[in-house]
Formats: sequence, structure tokens, C-alpha cells
Amino acid sequence: MWGGEALHAVARATANPQLRRLQLANVGSVLGSWAYFVAMLVYAYDVGGSTAVALVTIVKMIPSALAGPFTSVLGDRFGRRTVMFGCDVIRLGLMLAAALVIAADGPAWIVYAIVGLTSIVSTAFRPAYQAILPGLARTPNELAAANVATSVIASAGAFVGPVIGAAVLAVSSVAAVFALNAVSFAWSAWMVLGLREPEHVGATRRARNPLGHEVAAGLGTILRHRDLRFLTTLYTAQTLVAGTLSVFTVVTAIEVTGKGDAWVGVLNGALGVGGLIGGAVALALAGRGRLGTDFGGGLVLWGAPLFLVGIVPRAWPAAVCWAAIGLGNTIIDVSANTLLQRTVPDEVLSRAFGAVQSLLLGAIGVGAILAPLLIDALGARGALLAVGVVLPALALVSWPRLRAIDRRVAAPAGTEVLRRVPMFSLLPEALLERLAAESEQVRVPAGEVVFHEGDPGDRFYVVEEGEVEIAGKTFGPGEAFGEIALLRDVPRTATVKAREDVVLRAIKREDFVDAVTGQSDAAEAADALIESRLAPA
Repeated sequence: MWGGEALHAVARATANPQLRRLQLANVGSVLGSWAYFVAMLVYAYDVGGSTAVALVTIVKMIPSALAGPFTSVLGDRFGRRTVMFGCDVIRLGLMLAAALVIAADGPAWIVYAIVGLTSIVSTAFRPAYQAILPGLARTPNELAAANVATSVIASAGAFVGPVIGAAVLAVSSVAAVFALNAVSFAWSAWMVLGLREPEHVGATRRARNPLGHEVAAGLGTILRHRDLRFLTTLYTAQTLVAGTLSVFTVVTAIEVTGKGDAWVGVLNGALGVGGLIGGAVALALAGRGRLGTDFGGGLVLWGAPLFLVGIVPRAWPAAVCWAAIGLGNTIIDVSANTLLQRTVPDEVLSRAFGAVQSLLLGAIGVGAILAPLLIDALGARGALLAVGVVLPALALVSWPRLRAIDRRVAAPAGTEVLRRVPMFSLLPEALLERLAAESEQVRVPAGEVVFHEGDPGDRFYVVEEGEVEIAGKTFGPGEAFGEIALLRDVPRTATVKAREDVVLRAIKREDFVDAVTGQSDAAEAADALIESRLAPA
């Protein structure tokens, strides 16, 4: 049943024009980035051999890890759509400049500098992208489905992008690949330009604090929140192991299985296929609402296959194990990103993603350094066994905490009944859940008055159970009242009386007004409702 709900969620995510446009922008960004990086490695090798390849890799990774906490401030200080569009335009210009330098046989250091700048600019795009998602999604399943699509695009991009880059290189030149990437960023910018920034997000971003304070806010939020701190620690451990994978892929293909260089491509392909399969699995799992334990399962899928290859050093079992790693990687990304989006306050969400992004990039770099050291010390199979046991062991000892996170992150009581109110159904899921969390349950015995005509308006009400009578009309479960006094700033226009024992969900005046007036669609729906109720009078 939950699988059907998950499929329904992805259908809704595809039907959501804002989410669809955002994912199309992501396609342009991801595919082009991978295609140009392949061309960059070829260019570097032609210019300076393996030393230049290592240099350009460092230039791409290290500045990104250092810049992430600073550039992610932009996503919280300014409109996230604006930040993403600006990043695309800047990257477009940089790619065109690199193409011209390469075509003119200009100095290689200029090209390397452009690559470094492009990587730094990209660190502002990804946190803003992740932070805008909750405001565009309308339900938890839709948000999870959007994260699944994001992860699948990343996996497919890592597989398809290099193929595109290699194909263009085969018939043209390195400069042509860079020019093609400029086109991909232009496509992404066009898609982003059509997005509508969620209005409630912009309303929270007004203060201008010193840069150091704003940079620290994202990481500080994670460190102060025990669940986020715990989850980020596990996520960093997983990416530390992920950093060893590029080395282990080569060693497994050549030394462990004895298949040679060609098998490196087979294992990488299996990893990409597993990532695509993982999208369907993560989507089905999302409907259960157990993101914490899904994350733990992903940890097991990441580590256990390495351990198994150390025990059974055979070629095709290794390919299956690499596919399992790709599957686990998608599950981890989807569950971790969704948990962050649903837990971190919106006003620091971009900075939180920037902090996590930097931690993960740093962990990948450390893992890449550790892998050859472990191989020298333990041998190839010994290193696979030692690294492979780490994540399953962490998942085992962390399981009770992950289950507790699932209980705490569940949608607040009252979310579903609020979603049945037409004006609330138009709100982003993150805002709807915040309203539910801030609401309170009120019980009124049969025959008693909820409020009298002429009373000051202090709360908005939604009927959860039972019925109330207003001006001779009956209101039952899922119906709401009290909006006129709050939005028109007038006394109550009618007396509300319980026809039977009723359970109401009450929302404070300021919370209701901020939510409804901060979202144009909801405000229009509320105005239309008020007009329809006042018309007969």
C-alpha cells in the first residue's frame, strides 16, 4: 500500500510545475558539469600529464570545501531563485571564457583558475536548490519524491555526463565540450527563471548580521540539535567511506578480481545502475515515513558489499556489490536530505546544507587519502574487509537512535486535518507542518459556545470531530471558521455553538495571518471564502 502512495507522490511531484521546472534545471546543471569535468581531465593530461590531473582535481575539490559555508549564506540572505539564477549565469560566462582560452591555446593556469572559480560558484547553487525544495513541495511524500528525483539525476548525470563529454571529444575538441557546458548552464538558468520563490521563505530573510555570524549559523544549528548532530556524524562517516571507493574500484578491478583496466568501467557502470534502481526503492520507502531507519539501511548497503568482496574476490559478485552500493547511496542521500529539510528552520536551511556539503567534501578527500594507506598496511582484501565493516557496525549501534528520530520527525498532530482546509492545501508542506505544530487541540462539550458574535478574534478553528452550528448552518470535520475577524480585523460576525461534543484544532491569530497572507494563492482562497460567506448577509 505504501508503495502505491509513493508512486502517487512522484506523480504529483511531476505534476507540480514548479518542482518539474526545478528538476529540469538540475538536469542541465548536473549533465553539463560531468561532461566538462571529463574534458578538463583530458585537457590537463595533455598539458601536464598525471601531475596536472591531480592538480586540477585538487583545484576543483579543496576550494569548494572551504567556500561552501560562506557561499551558502547567499541562499538564506537573498531569494534562493535569485542565487541559483546568478550561479548559472556566472558559470555560463566562465565556461565560455574557458572554451575561448583553450581554443586560442592560452595559458593552462587560466583554465585551471576558471575551473576553481566554477566549483566555488557551484557551492552556492546546491544549498539554495536543496533549501527551496520544501517550499515548492505540497506534501511530505512529494518532498521525498523530489529528493528521489534529485538523487537519480545525480546518479544518471555521473554516468551519462561523461558519455556525452567523451562523444563530443571524439568528434570535436575539449573547447567544444566547455562550450556545450555553457549551453547546459543557460538551460538551467532559463528553467530557474520560471520558478516562483515561495513567499513565506522570503519573509523570514530580513536581518543582516556580520558574515562570520551568518556562516556559523548553519553549522551551529546542526550542532545544537541532537538529532541533526547525530545524523550529520553518520552522514560524514558514510562519505569518508565513499572517499575510498574510487581507489577501491580500481584495486578491485585490477588486483582483487584480476579483470584488468576494462573492469573499472564495468564497476562504475554497476554503481550508476544501482543508483537508478535506488531511486525506485527510495521512492517506495518514502511512503512509510521512516527516514531514519531507511538511512541506517543505506549505511548497511554501503559497507557490507565492500566486506563481501573482501571475502569473495570474484568479478561478477563484485559488480553486483557495486550496484548495491549505488542503491544504498541513493537511499542515504534521499533520507538525509529530506530529514534536514524537515528539521532545520527555513531561515538557516541553505547555510545548514552548505555546512553539511563542506563536511562531506572534506570527508571524501580524507577517505581518498586513507584508502592507499590501508591497502599498503593490510593488502587490498584486508582493506576492503576493514572499511566494509565500519558502516554496518555504526548502523547496528545507531538503530535505536534512528528509530527515535523517525518518531520525532513524524508530521505533527493535526497536519492532515489542516490539509483538508482549501486555503491550507495551497501552503508549502513545511509551512503547513509548522502551523500544525503551533496549533492546539480544543474540546467543547455539546451545547456550549465556542465564541459569541461581537467577541474579538483571537484564533482560527478547524473541526476535527463533531459538528458546530454557525448562523443556522452545520460545520463538520475538515471545515473551518473564524477567518473573517482575523483577516478583516473586525469583531466576530456570528456565534458558534457546539451541536455535539466537538474537537477543534485552534491556530493563534498571528500564526494564521502570517501563513495565509504570506502566500498569494492561500490569501486569494481566503478572500474568496470570506466574500462567499459575507455575500448572503
